[in-house]
Amino acid sequence: MRMLFEVEAFTTEATERGMTPGRIAYETAMYQGCIPELYWFTKPSDVQHNKEAFNSIVVPYKRKMATAFRSGYGLVLTGDNGTGKTLFMSYLLGRAATKGHSIYYTTLMGLDADIKRGFGDPATTSRLRHQLDSDFVAIDEMGKEHIKRDFLATHLEAYLKERYDNGYPTFLASNLDYGELCRLYGPTVESMLEGRYQKISLEGGDFRRKMVAKMRTDMGFK
Repeated sequence: MRMLFEVEAFTTEATERGMTPGRIAYETAMYQGCIPELYWFTKPSDVQHNKEAFNSIVVPYKRKMATAFRSGYGLVLTGDNGTGKTLFMSYLLGRAATKGHSIYYTTLMGLDADIKRGFGDPATTSRLRHQLDSDFVAIDEMGKEHIKRDFLATHLEAYLKERYDNGYPTFLASNLDYGELCRLYGPTVESMLEGRYQKISLEGGDFRRKMVAKMRTDMGFK
């Protein structure tokens, strides 16, 4: 989570570097939304793994983002590490930002940490609430929590229900398969996922390993 003073400092620095207003607005939105910086400028041509899923679901979602926003349609992405879950969500969040939408990305454990940061700190709690009220929200790494599961699951269920009832789109990602995810979080969450979420099961094969060859070439490593 970015506090407001951090966002203001980022914008000031970007302005001092002589960036164009459009570039400043975009990068500020991505920074404020906590999108992993590696994916700020992802293009469809950058997708080399699970391209069928990208082209059949992510691209149409981008094209009909206005419909998705009005109706609260979200996505559930499941698959192993390095299959493209974070990349796909970040790509869509970036496209939403260019359309003037507020965006926010977090991991489930990051959300847990931010909730705890707000204990006894109204300003932090208010800022987290502001971030979580964004038009498009992505929650990554669901199912990786190992402690205080009941505390976190209760908050997650209440939050997802709030967004579901208000018709706000949410992207969810997990290394668990869809059935395991539903069993872990229970029938209430499963019911919501069945209602307004398109499921994407990504095939294995860690694309990060393929990046090693490019790095070695780029850096001249032997």
